[in-house]
This record gives sequence, C-alpha cells and structure tokens, in this order.
Amino acid sequence: MENSGYIVCKGRLPNSEKIYSLTKKGCSIIDCDYNNIFAKLDKANHYLACADFYYYLNRPSEFYLEQQYTFLHKNTKYTFRPDIITMINDNWVLVEIDLTNKRFREKIEKWELFYKTNEFTKYFKQFPPIVIVSTNIEKIKNIINDTKTIELNYVFKNYYEIL
Repeated sequence: MENSGYIVCKGRLPNSEKIYSLTKKGCSIIDCDYNNIFAKLDKANHYLACADFYYYLNRPSEFYLEQQYTFLHKNTKYTFRPDIITMINDNWVLVEIDLTNKRFREKIEKWELFYKTNEFTKYFKQFPPIVIVSTNIEKIKNIINDTKTIELNYVFKNYYEIL
C-alpha cells in the first residue's frame, strides 16, 4: 500500500515500528473525506504527544492540558491556552506541543500579548518559560525569529527525544 501511494510512513515508534498515515489517494479508495479525517487525526496525534511528554516528565502531579486564561487588551477579550502547564523543578512551565507548525505565529503573538499586558501576574509570580516540543525545531526557531517583538524564554525539545 505504501508503494502504491495509499499510505505514507510518518515516523517510527521507539521499537522502530513504522507509523503510517492515509494519503488522499488512500482516503479516496475507502470513500472518506481526506480533510476531515486528518483534522481529527491531527488532534488525536496532538493529545498522544501530550501524553508522551507527561510520561517523559515521569508523570508530574501538576500537569494541566489546555488550561484556558482570558485577558483584556485595549477592550478586546483574548484567550490564552497553552497545550500544557506543568511544574518542573518547582517552577511553572508553559509547554507547546507542535507537530504541524500550523498557526504558530498566532501562538507567539498570544504569548507576547499575555506577557505585555501583565495578565500573567494573576496566575504566576513571573512569566514561565515556554518549552516547545516539535519535530522541526529549526523551522520553529525561524518562525519565532521572524515573528517575535520581545524576548521570551523559549526552550526547545525535539519530540523524538521524549519518546
């Protein structure tokens, strides 16, 4: 099926077993909506990656998925929702699991706005470092460098190193 273009290898598990995904051609033979199925699979993969990070940290007691913070800036209400908020060495850390690089500029802008408005002081003593877990660190660094207007404390971790 891989040679015929119906599936594509997306990566490997720690035991070297391959992880496959359907292609558009593969979806067409089973009569499914390619865009809809991959939106659902992307979200499922995202939550599995969050679980991988949880186990990588040895199951910390303070670990919150998609904790939502709302704040105001110039009479506009914003929502700030990091993928994970956890404690590492008695310090709060924001974690962004990014396997697709989608909407990453928007995320940077939200982090910076959350910082600039000082709304973070309602929840944290100081602005937490942002750990970015990604399959493409260089691309993420480039997006940050092209987008950032202030210096935040970014820490990068290759997703394949946490497996």
